[in-house]
Amino acid sequence: MIKVSPASMKSTVPYMIHLHIWTMTCDFMFAVLLCPMFFLPLLAGIPYGVLNYFKIPVIPQFWLAFAALGGMTCAVITLFEYRHRVIVTSSKFVMRRRSTRIIFNFFFYLYHINFGLPEILTIPENQKELKYLFLMSYPCPPEVYFHDDMFILQKDGTVFNPHMYFTCFTISCIAGFYVFHTLYTLLSSSNPNMSETTRKLQRSFFMSTLIQVTIPIAVILVPNIYWNLSITFQFYFQEGNNLSVICFTLHGLSASIATIFLYKPYRTFTSELFLKKVLRMEPKASSPIVAISNISIHHR
Repeated sequence: MIKVSPASMKSTVPYMIHLHIWTMTCDFMFAVLLCPMFFLPLLAGIPYGVLNYFKIPVIPQFWLAFAALGGMTCAVITLFEYRHRVIVTSSKFVMRRRSTRIIFNFFFYLYHINFGLPEILTIPENQKELKYLFLMSYPCPPEVYFHDDMFILQKDGTVFNPHMYFTCFTISCIAGFYVFHTLYTLLSSSNPNMSETTRKLQRSFFMSTLIQVTIPIAVILVPNIYWNLSITFQFYFQEGNNLSVICFTLHGLSASIATIFLYKPYRTFTSELFLKKVLRMEPKASSPIVAISNISIHHR
């Protein structure tokens, strides 16, 4: 990504890489290290991943899963905050001081990486009793439900649902503010600090960034909606639980595909690599790229 990125994207690439690392970490955590099987509407599951193979306790595995998801969420906000800081030149809501950003990001990441602590600290001790209570309402779970590694995180959604809704609401408000304030600045023609040419370039790049982030979020949102509906309305559908986990682990792949197709340098590099390494064909010579030195999308 660094080698094929144009000079105009130079300052944004670290934030994109930061988000990509967190996205792939979250994907790897759920698909390989944890590989959970859920039993919603009971907040319980059994891990089948690498961590369970090495006998890592279930509670640290739950914490790591929440931490990966929280870190990825923070990386999305960090990317939008940077684009907001670059584009919005005159506003009291922009964090110009580096010290302010460090303090904000420290507590922001600290909270969201430890997002799962309320659930972990209130794990019920009567695990066997809760398993049998669940059987009274849903008498035909899979055989693995009776395995010793099956772990109940919460007996109901009393803690989980309000905590989840509050966190999603605050994240949506912060992201929404950065996005809409940035779009307002780009769409407004009264900004004297930005030429029309620069505005068009910034607008195009910001929309690409928005789509790049929206696609994996949409992939994550689908299983999350299912999980919340299952917990709220207390319905059990094991096939849906399994498919939702598979869907969730596709967000890293969708993010990579979106990045490749949205940005021409990455699209060109990937197509040439595919032609050369897979099809053994020599790629056509690309048209010369004219560098425009006075138009940049990086920080002034």
